[in-house]
Amino acid sequence: MTRRVRRCIERLLPQLMVELLDSPNPDQALNNLEAFLQGIQARSSYFSLLVENPATVKLLIALFGSSQLLSRIFIQRPELLDTMVSRTYAVESKTLPKLREELASQLALADDYELQLDTLRRFRNEEFLRIALNDLHDQMHQGRGPAVVVVGGGLFRAGLLHCPSRADSALRSCF
Repeated sequence: MTRRVRRCIERLLPQLMVELLDSPNPDQALNNLEAFLQGIQARSSYFSLLVENPATVKLLIALFGSSQLLSRIFIQRPELLDTMVSRTYAVESKTLPKLREELASQLALADDYELQLDTLRRFRNEEFLRIALNDLHDQMHQGRGPAVVVVGGGLFRAGLLHCPSRADSALRSCF
């Protein structure tokens, strides 16, 4: 462990302890935090990011103490921490056209079918986390609407990957 990582951990520990004790399930939060920290393997960039963004630490611990499913997604993909900080997870809801536009622009960069599937999975995970994180902070008051839009939009796009010729009829029947 580098000196920089040790300094970051020393600065993070007090906030981590407070957030862990305030989380809905401290034991679960601690176990998930441990798995996350093992996954990032003491990379100083992640620790620095957490030190510089106390609100992200609060959100991360709330996530780890609230949902095992979402925690697992996050632990398996620690790079989502960068996305959580850089992208506006504060956006409470997105319309179906906005979701489609974002997904289409990301899929346009995927050269082959496998990359398209990876892009679709990443998009779904990021949107799923965005909705959950907003919900954790009581920023969403729209019930299940946004989740249905993400799932519906994702299923629509997944169907198009398999059968692009049916796009127009699928669009009319689904939405």
